[in-house]
Amino acid sequence: MACFRRAHTYISGFLPVRTALVVGNHDLEGEDFETDEENLAAWREVFGQRHYWSMELGDVLCIGISTVRFRSNAFSAHEVYIDDEQLSWFKNTLKAAGQRPIIIFSHAPPLGCGLTSVHVKNRCAFLNHSSNAAEFMQLVEQHSNICLWFSGHFHLSHNYMRSISVANNCAFVQTGVIGDCNRDGYRHSRVIKGSKEGYRLYTFDHNTGDLRLDLKQPWVSASSPRPILPPQDQLCDSEDEGWPLDRAAAANGAAGRSNGFAGEDGDEGAFAFERPANGAQQQRRWMAVGRGRLLSLEDSMLVEYNIASRAPVGVVFLSIEEGEEVVFVDEAGGVVSIAGPTDSVGETVAAVELRDPSGHVTQRVERNLEGGFFQVFQQNKWRLRKQREAAAQAAAAAVPVS
Repeated sequence: MACFRRAHTYISGFLPVRTALVVGNHDLEGEDFETDEENLAAWREVFGQRHYWSMELGDVLCIGISTVRFRSNAFSAHEVYIDDEQLSWFKNTLKAAGQRPIIIFSHAPPLGCGLTSVHVKNRCAFLNHSSNAAEFMQLVEQHSNICLWFSGHFHLSHNYMRSISVANNCAFVQTGVIGDCNRDGYRHSRVIKGSKEGYRLYTFDHNTGDLRLDLKQPWVSASSPRPILPPQDQLCDSEDEGWPLDRAAAANGAAGRSNGFAGEDGDEGAFAFERPANGAQQQRRWMAVGRGRLLSLEDSMLVEYNIASRAPVGVVFLSIEEGEEVVFVDEAGGVVSIAGPTDSVGETVAAVELRDPSGHVTQRVERNLEGGFFQVFQQNKWRLRKQREAAAQAAAAAVPVS
């Protein structure tokens, strides 16, 4: 509660400028509260607003949606979860807006937006990551007047080739951190300047005081937004990205979806990518395993992607040692040879195995309930901690008093 009050005092310093906030995962991990409902109620009380809202700025409609779960998340406590009440309100608000320009604010981005991302291993990178995450991008596809979607969550600066991505003519905008809890040393905020005709989007650097233009676009345009990339010497190393794009493709909007696929329907045998660290063109091996899934070996991990969303959804193997081999097997235990990303034989894969040079199986993962092979590496840490505390208290109470 005290943390909320300090934040409220800080934000009040911007008055008379109107403010509206959205709730993120860290807002709901207060030690003062035993339930998410208590935590969220305290947030609403201190800031004096509902956690989801719409606000008119001239002809533009701004919409904010918030997470409502931390302690009660089924898996990672840090998954940003939009509940059914909000989702229903969100859909109705989009429908009622007609064709007026819309800007959306949420703590985490939607699956499939194409932004530089982290947290994929723990399946808390995207909105509702563990339950029907694709629904948000489906709404973007249905409402072409959604112009901008701002999110944070990753604690990254704006100095990546995909700090702004474009999908369905909507610009998805990564928003940085004003303080020191960032991953790359930069302290960035976004500034948007709008007029009746369009908008200009800037990065404000809190270390230098510089304002940098990142995007300019009319509210209504047949052309996709084309972000202005940061100078080459400011680009952060994005070598571990899920859908790496070469610099030219990023500058050209990457065919509207900014996802790195060579073909819009995924009909190429191999997908080229370029690592910005050295500029050397390489070929990544994509392996189709059916049910709309692709697997890719990258940075000694086996990563799973959803083809429809063109996005990473989880990790199958965290660490593949030199000499180990990824092997696909069917129900009968026979080896399945997958030629590429469109090979239909992947439908017959029942399990993925990791084998050492002698052929011994060191890890085996069978299909999960979603039809893929990603593993759940992180359970709800808050719940696990509470269980450990309860066990310790019970053990202490069982010790006889001498």
